Amino acid sequence: MTQEKKNGNIVAIITMFFIFAMISFVTNLAAPIGTIWGHQFEGNSVLGMMGNMMNFLAYLFMGIPAGNLLVKIGYKKTALWAMAVGVIGLAVQYLSSIVGTDTVLFTMNSSMDKDGIAVPVEFPVSLNFFIYLLGAFICGFCVCMLNTVARKSCTTVCSAARPSAAT
Repeated sequence: MTQEKKNGNIVAIITMFFIFAMISFVTNLAAPIGTIWGHQFEGNSVLGMMGNMMNFLAYLFMGIPAGNLLVKIGYKKTALWAMAVGVIGLAVQYLSSIVGTDTVLFTMNSSMDKDGIAVPVEFPVSLNFFIYLLGAFICGFCVCMLNTVARKSCTTVCSAARPSAAT
């Protein structure tokens, strides 16, 4: 293997490292934010983790288009598109902290444990929660696209670095 080919593989491996880091960041962003939402909804952790669900629901809608995009425009452009989609998703999630905070769409009932006694609690669900869910869904598109790029790149680099079985 030539020195130029080795350097190309090192650059590809470092790039994949950063792509996997971005995937981890965006995927795990929903968990701490979900905890915050859970406290806003009187401890209702199911509503708090809806962002995580929206993130993975995006795979259902973006899996095949991401593969088609990879074939049509290539690794680099697909990765750049994925990062642009991710920035848009994070911007929408940020907007959920500003827009719709005072707009209550409906109220929900739940029970909260106070000293071993279940106490009924009513809490409002605001517009900003649905804006957050939309942002999590858009971020899920980003993660799906990045996963498509990273998995295909990983198999390509690993198979190129492996010596051939036929000797």
